[in-house]
Amino acid sequence: MLNEQRLQSILPVGAFGEVLHFFKRIGSTNAEALKLARDQAVHGTLVVADEQTEGRGRSGRSWSTPPGSGVAMSLILRPEEFSVRQIGELTVLGALATAEAFERLGVEAQIKWPNDVLVAHGKAAGVLVESGWMEDQLLYSVMGIGINVLHASVEKADEFEFPATCLEAELGRRVDRLEVIQKVLEALSERSAQLGTGDLITAWEDKLAYKGEIVTVQGGPMDSTGKLVGITEQGQLRLQLFTGEVLQIGVGGQQLRPVDRS
Repeated sequence: MLNEQRLQSILPVGAFGEVLHFFKRIGSTNAEALKLARDQAVHGTLVVADEQTEGRGRSGRSWSTPPGSGVAMSLILRPEEFSVRQIGELTVLGALATAEAFERLGVEAQIKWPNDVLVAHGKAAGVLVESGWMEDQLLYSVMGIGINVLHASVEKADEFEFPATCLEAELGRRVDRLEVIQKVLEALSERSAQLGTGDLITAWEDKLAYKGEIVTVQGGPMDSTGKLVGITEQGQLRLQLFTGEVLQIGVGGQQLRPVDRS
């Protein structure tokens, strides 16, 4: 069972979770965190829900969390704690920390550019960063992390464009969601000091799914297919076309998919 009392027993972790907002049921933890941020909630404020009914991913895609099955959490991050230049690395930070948390639980994880965490080639987690601005001034950012923990969290896996899985399926045992949250926050706390240093990008690339394989990137100005050769220092995807040209593709609404060459 996930409840406020159990969560408080592990918090705070570093700068995260000194202030906790727990909900049995909510539409979206990111929407709630954005509202709290507009109301001047402090850096590190944590929003967690047992059930999420209107969660969202990139490009308006949905991410629901049935009750008692997964992790739906959002963190409020203030620019006083990091530079505006580092905001582009927040998705990197979230995906890398989640992948490393999985490995501490005993399962190997990879990152599908730019924000999904894969286990055994199935999507087990996603990261969504949203920010509030006043003209060119960053006011706050919210990092949302959704994780499929138990089997019930992927009951509707056939509705996803990309195969889904969960930690319970890959570990072969029940997984305590509290432990998952704690390990994600620990990894976030450790890795956040590397924002802007280049070390995050290096570690992210080491876990990059499909590196050296043929992939297609859909949803940009035009679909592109080629060999995934790596990531730039700015987090752009490096894709080598069949002509030999190497494209650098920035993070937008694109979706990356492996190409079955068989």
